[in-house]
Amino acid sequence: MLDATLKEITAALLESDVNVKLVASLRTKVKAKVKLALEGNADKSKDNSNKKNMMQKVIYSTSMLILIELILTRFYIYRPYLMN
Repeated sequence: MLDATLKEITAALLESDVNVKLVASLRTKVKAKVKLALEGNADKSKDNSNKKNMMQKVIYSTSMLILIELILTRFYIYRPYLMN
């Protein structure tokens, strides 16, 4: 389930001309976080809807962190005079 979801997300991002390194980073981080969360909640995660919700939360939070990092990096690269 995780691999299929990540494959669709990866394909959509690459089709939208998102940087390949950024997509690979997202995929790696999401896989690691989901596996860690599943191991941590092994007794609670027997329900498929719980797994799906957890996967959605991890994908969303990881995507937002990478997006924020990208925005901040681009902002400071093009506007170095704002850095103290």
